[in-house]
This record gives sequence, C-alpha cells and structure tokens, in this order.
Amino acid sequence: MTVSNTFWDTSKPVDGLLIPDIPQVFRNHVTNTAGIIEREHTTLGTAANTGGEHLKGSAVSYAQAGSPTQRPDASTTLTVADTGRSWLDTDDNRFYLLTDGSVPTWTAQPNLALANTWDLAQTFTLTPTWSEALVGKDIYIKAQDQAETGTVNLIRADSNDLSALPDGAVLEAATQSGDGDRTIADKAYIDTSLFRNVDATPTEIFTIYLTGTLDADSETSVAHGLDFDKIVGFSTLAFDDGGDVAYKPSDAVQYVAKVNSTNVVFADVSANTQGNNYRIQIDYTV
Repeated sequence: MTVSNTFWDTSKPVDGLLIPDIPQVFRNHVTNTAGIIEREHTTLGTAANTGGEHLKGSAVSYAQAGSPTQRPDASTTLTVADTGRSWLDTDDNRFYLLTDGSVPTWTAQPNLALANTWDLAQTFTLTPTWSEALVGKDIYIKAQDQAETGTVNLIRADSNDLSALPDGAVLEAATQSGDGDRTIADKAYIDTSLFRNVDATPTEIFTIYLTGTLDADSETSVAHGLDFDKIVGFSTLAFDDGGDVAYKPSDAVQYVAKVNSTNVVFADVSANTQGNNYRIQIDYTV
C-alpha cells in the first residue's frame, strides 16, 4: 500500500494497514507536524528539547471589539496563567495588556499610533529643574522684531554691572501707580545725577500734584501728607471767578501761600479768588 506524505490525514493509520506501511504513516505525521510548527517557530532540533522558539512577529494579539474572556481555543476561560496576553480593540484601535488574568483585567496602553497625540492612562508629576543661561558682558539679550526680519535689543549688563537699556529707550510713562507692565519707548526722563545734596551725593526728587476748590472765605488749608523735612519746594495757582485766569501767590495781592508740617495754606485770599479752583505742586525727597 502506498501512503502519501503530502497532507495531514487524521484517519491514518487505518485498521488493517499493512505492517510495512506503518512507518510511512508515522513519518507523514512527523513531517507535517514539523512543517506546521516551523511556519512560525524556529526549526526543530535533532537533539532533545531544542528548536521551536517563536519567530519574530509570530505572536498574534487578540483583535476584536470586546475584551477577550477565553483563550484562543474559544473554550478555555482565561486564568492568572494568561496574564501578559495582548488585545487590539478594533473599536478604537487601542492596545491593551492583560494585567490580571484571574478577573480578567485588561489595561489600556499609551496609544502611540496617533500622530503627535498621547493618550495616557497614567498621571505623571514632573518636577522641572531650571538652570541659568548667561550671556557675555556688554551683550544684549535680543528678541525677534514684529516683521520677523531682524532682532531688537532688550537689555544688557554695562561696565558697572548695572542693567542697561538700549540707547534712547526708557520706560513708557504710566498713567497711574497701579499700571502693569510698561513698554520701552523714547520718553523724556530726569537725570538724578543733576540733583545733589551739600555733600555732593545724588538725590532723587519726586513731585506730587494736588487739586481742588478753595473755601468761600479768606483761608484754605490743604493736607499734603508728606514728611515736612523732605519737602524741598512747592508752588501754587488759584483761579479767578471766570476760571480763565490763574494767580501765583501775592500776584496783584490775590492770596499768600505757605506750607507747614501738615498743610499747604492759602491765606488772605481775595474775594474774586475765594471758592475757585486751585493747583499745588510739591517737590520732595525720600
């Protein structure tokens, strides 16, 4: 009897098979078994327990919509021994690992297939470490200009180790003390080196302005709220009834102005100046 070795036949050997044909049937099974195994495994070795390891890419994950509950034989329920199996959810192409086969529990993994999008199942807390970046002495820190064709000098350290702005630039004037950031613009400024004490040290001079209405009598006191010893000068104006003429102290004997520790005082105020607007400027040091 001739026995083919080109296919897998579970009906062989048949009853009544001639004894000389039995070895060929066994060889057929061995050959076909080896062929099937070696499709996705290394070649079976001639020595005992050698060969048969998985080839790269031979493992296939579950690929289905619902989470698997059985082994690939579709009958055996997953157990803790199956922990580590993988599953591709075809609903959203998410990749999962079986982290506890006894439940079973499938845990989503980072979706690396999405372009520039990370969907992480974990939460990370980052603690950044900052380091200083230094520029050379007398070198400006620069920024790109609005036209994106050049750069703008921002600030540098000068030869006295002080922060220096570009030539012709100072802080933009503020409209009130609570303003936020100032832009840098070409504005006039006071050179405090021109103001000096008797010992020739530079002195900063500050100015406040007070406005209001004179009392309807011959004397009005206006609180200045300054340290009297810091006041270095003051000036006043008082308007006539028409509001279009302003007088300085003793101008045509309209009033006398003086300053004391608490007030600027308008005294001997003439009738056509009483009850009208006034302006006060006080210069002081700190």
